[in-house]
Amino acid sequence: MKVKNILIFLVLSMSCKENNNEFYVFNPEEIEEKEISLSDIADDITYVQFDNSIPIDGTNPNFAPIYVNNKIYLFENETGILTFRGDGKFLNKVGKYGRGPGEYIRGSEFTVDEKTGTLYVCDFGNIVKVFSVAGEFLRDFSLNKYGGSIDEIQFYNDCLFITYNLQYQYSKYDWILSDTLGKLLKKKDRSLPLFKSNYLAGGGIYIYNNNLVYWNQFLDTVYSINLDFSYRANFILSPGNYRLPKSYIDNPLGKLTQYMTLEQIFETKCV
Repeated sequence: MKVKNILIFLVLSMSCKENNNEFYVFNPEEIEEKEISLSDIADDITYVQFDNSIPIDGTNPNFAPIYVNNKIYLFENETGILTFRGDGKFLNKVGKYGRGPGEYIRGSEFTVDEKTGTLYVCDFGNIVKVFSVAGEFLRDFSLNKYGGSIDEIQFYNDCLFITYNLQYQYSKYDWILSDTLGKLLKKKDRSLPLFKSNYLAGGGIYIYNNNLVYWNQFLDTVYSINLDFSYRANFILSPGNYRLPKSYIDNPLGKLTQYMTLEQIFETKCV
């Protein structure tokens, strides 16, 4: 089952920890509840109102918009991927829904090359569809040979970083790195024994200080990847009964509120 109704925003001030070799450990049971204003974590805040030239009623809050080079890329359930200017003016659609050549069935997972504006859409069956900055279909390639169920895709350092849902026994890797034609460049074998879970809860990716950081709901370690594609532990998600179970359970929907899921992680410096 897809986890949708728990949303936790975690704000990390990594530079505030003591200057030692210990990792920061996030434990929700030890957090003191308090309000944090946006100005505490951001230097500049802009509110954008989208124009009404195209309906966006079907936007899904689980899929955050992507902001690249003063453009906003937004996934809409009924229309697909939409592109807006930074001021909210509609620019164009990216391809279209469908099963025909150059069309996509699933468009919620996509990434953008900041240099060229090229979009990479991870479609059903681990097929990546590539579109121009104007939304025109260019080509596609398959990642199916690497198996697994793709969770996230991120353009990073001229390559594609792809993570996998680990709750499926056929996922062999935590992540892979490929070029823009689908050629495997690097991989990380899965770090957990095979298991199955009721909860279709994936992970996430963000870029901070030119490093790519990723997490998975079932892993305790959040990893950071450098521009040379070496990786290291960044911080720890503390184990506990609040973590999603690595097994099937009865009445998973009724027990959902017992568990923690992370939708977004923001990392910022202390002032």
